[in-house]
Amino acid sequence: RRVLATSVVQAERLRRIIEMLLFLARADADARMPGLEEVHLTRWLSDLLAESWSGHPRFANLQVEAPVNGSIMIFAQPSLLGHALDNLLDNAFKYSDSGSPVCIEIVREPDAVVIVVEDRGRGIAAEDIDRVFDPFFRGSEVKRAGIGGVGLGLAVAARIVTAFGGRIGVKGRPGGGSRFVVRFPCQPVRGNP
Repeated sequence: RRVLATSVVQAERLRRIIEMLLFLARADADARMPGLEEVHLTRWLSDLLAESWSGHPRFANLQVEAPVNGSIMIFAQPSLLGHALDNLLDNAFKYSDSGSPVCIEIVREPDAVVIVVEDRGRGIAAEDIDRVFDPFFRGSEVKRAGIGGVGLGLAVAARIVTAFGGRIGVKGRPGGGSRFVVRFPCQPVRGNP
């Protein structure tokens, strides 16, 4: 039973890696995703966190700052946008200590809609900042610490954000955490949410 359970876990891990590689290959071939729809971010985020993260051991560490009133909307595919945010949250939990907060913030700026994911973990070395979105890149400190992963999550998140017309960036300092900032161009609100 133990061998079978281990095999199932490894097979699922390989399946996720293959899906990410296929996504990267397709994303490189397509400039933009077809079938975009209006996503009202506050409502969407609440649903995503309830469905995907409420059972996570560190769910209590998650802090959300989003406007209660008003509509903050972008055009995206909700499932792919969820995959991008899941990858950012997975990294934030993986590279920060249990009990430390992981914050998600949604902000509307004059020319952009911004989603921020911030942790207070180990941070990113200055020499690694420019490469964190490269497929298969893993920082030397992360490798030394023995933290699992293959270096595809952030590359996939970046491709998804770009496909929706957005940009993603990161700021961090060793020992001080990381702040991932996703910017989408503002869209006019069509009617009531």
